[in-house]
Parts: sequence; C-alpha cells; structure tokens
Amino acid sequence: MGSRRISQEAFDEMVKENIDELGMEPTEALQDAIHTLSLQGVSLSGIVTSENNPVVDTLDLLKRGMEGGKYELLDALNHLLIDEASANVAIATRNGALELLIRISSDLQQGAHPYLLSALNALASLLHDLESTEVFRKNDGPNIIVSILNDGSTNPSILNSAFSVVAAAATGNEVLKELFMDLKVDHLIVRTLRENTKEGIPCIYDALCILLTSDDNRVVASQVSTPNKS
Repeated sequence: MGSRRISQEAFDEMVKENIDELGMEPTEALQDAIHTLSLQGVSLSGIVTSENNPVVDTLDLLKRGMEGGKYELLDALNHLLIDEASANVAIATRNGALELLIRISSDLQQGAHPYLLSALNALASLLHDLESTEVFRKNDGPNIIVSILNDGSTNPSILNSAFSVVAAAATGNEVLKELFMDLKVDHLIVRTLRENTKEGIPCIYDALCILLTSDDNRVVASQVSTPNKS
C-alpha cells in the first residue's frame, strides 16, 4: 500500500477531468484514475472507486432514517463491515460512520433499544487503527460506552459488545487506556464479573487484557518529564 493519500474530492475531480478534458467514458475514466494513482504509489484506501457504493448508500439512508427513529439499516451496515480487512471499513470511516455510530449509540442507550447491539458491533468493527480510535476519543466515545456499560448491566449481549468496543478502542492507544481507567472501567469489569457468573461475556477478558498491555508505540505526553528551567 502506498504511503501517499488522496481525498475523495481530489479523486472525483480526477475522474471528472478524464471525462471532460480527455473525452473518456465514465467507466474508462474511473479505471484510468485508479491505474494512474496506483502507479504513483497513492493509497486508495477508503476511497469510493465505483459509481454506486453500498457502504456510502447505507450510511446516507441510515442518517435519513435516524430522523424518524428508524435504525433497521444498522444490521445491513454490520453485514458490510463483517470483514474488518475489507475496503468497506476504510470507506465507512472516511464517510463519517464512526461519528454517526457514536451518536446513534448515545441515542439508543436510553430504554435498551433493540438496535443498540447492532450499533455497538458496527462501532467495534470500525475501531481498527490509531486514526479511528482518536476519532472515537474526540467524539466522547469513552464516556458514552462507559455509560452504556453502567446502564446495560442486566443484558449480557450489550455488555459483551460494549466491552468489545473498549478493547478495540484501547488497542494501541495509551491515552484511551488511561481515559477508560479514569472513567472507572476497571470497577465495571469487576462488577460485571461478579454479577454475570452464569452468562458468557468473552469480550470482557479481551478488554481487560488490552487495558493491561502496553502496546502504544507513541510517546505519551503525560509520561514525558519536562526538565525544570533554571
């Protein structure tokens, strides 16, 4: 994969120029843009390279459905994100899926909405690298997930999916590990283990393992001592 990146807008403009200035057919213009950028070492991860993309279409419909309280498309989105290594994850991330799912999870936590489970599962699928986990942090994701863990203590499926989000978000991100600990997620882990002795919640062990593992290759600012100026 190339180290250089391109925005969706720049890619679309390149295709448009192929059509307008070089007289190419839309399909030919699209393939030429893909080929040219690939030769230049430009990463197309997350770029929509087809006229109609099911991930983008599903996200658009989901945004519209939210206004009427319709969340059925969360199941369809989950199906598209099953393979975390697929291009769908990158495309969804680039098109605001993380921010959307964080908002939906916050909205649905009231009253144990039946589609909360789908929202959490989709959210966990999208937390796959440092960039995505930082989006999660900046959009108040940790507070929302901890709130869901507090409210969903009687639903093992919700607990399992929420802890899967904790594990995915904290992987490789020391700042998020510390933030979760500040929010007393360790207390929630202990409480959950005590209260759910008969129900299987495998992701709680994933979360515990990740929270106790130092796997962030960055230097965390809080861990760097600043010398006193004389």
